[in-house]
Amino acid sequence: MLKMRKGLVLLTMGLILFICSVSPVFLILRENIIESSAQANYTITYLEPIHDRVDFGGNTIEILNRPSDDLSAVVQLRINEKILGEPYHIQLIKGSAYKYWAWIGVLKIQNKRNNTENLAVVQRIPHHDQDDLTNRQWNIYYLDQTKNVTQEQVSVNDRPNTYLGVKLLMSSGTILSPFGYESDIRYQSGNPYATVIPVVIFIVGTMLTIIGLARYIYNRRA
Repeated sequence: MLKMRKGLVLLTMGLILFICSVSPVFLILRENIIESSAQANYTITYLEPIHDRVDFGGNTIEILNRPSDDLSAVVQLRINEKILGEPYHIQLIKGSAYKYWAWIGVLKIQNKRNNTENLAVVQRIPHHDQDDLTNRQWNIYYLDQTKNVTQEQVSVNDRPNTYLGVKLLMSSGTILSPFGYESDIRYQSGNPYATVIPVVIFIVGTMLTIIGLARYIYNRRA
């Protein structure tokens, strides 16, 4: 009888640990699968503008700069001789080789599935910088080899619809706080090892559940 109770205690403890950890482990696993899929399908390379300009694959990207003072400017994008989007007043990044860092990022996208290379321009929209992370927004301009330009507006709330967009955001240097594809669990604590804890708890809980169940069944039959 005592051995059966010990088995029940182990089984109960294991189930509690398992139930408490299964949700975060699922979120971590899902993030890792999405990241692995993104890396398998795309190679993202950051391109630093020279004299506020990038020329690649027949496309021309220009950053039009109207200085406001020594620390800020009104900037606007001109892509293939066409003005896109509205002008934004931004704080320039002094002491950096690229003064638009955290505001505008130009990226080369290599699609490994069809072996093509395109460009993307990520532009942070400053209107929501003081808001909660979920309200922040970006413009992403996609440029193909035929000079066709398509625009996508991305916010943290619509992440599940645009995995490539999230990958571009994370590679562009324009995000103020890191976030994941569908969950922020990998970044919530700021410690990269924090995600190990729920995995360890999940493993321990699973082992205790199996051991407790086995002992309970064995001692009940004995």
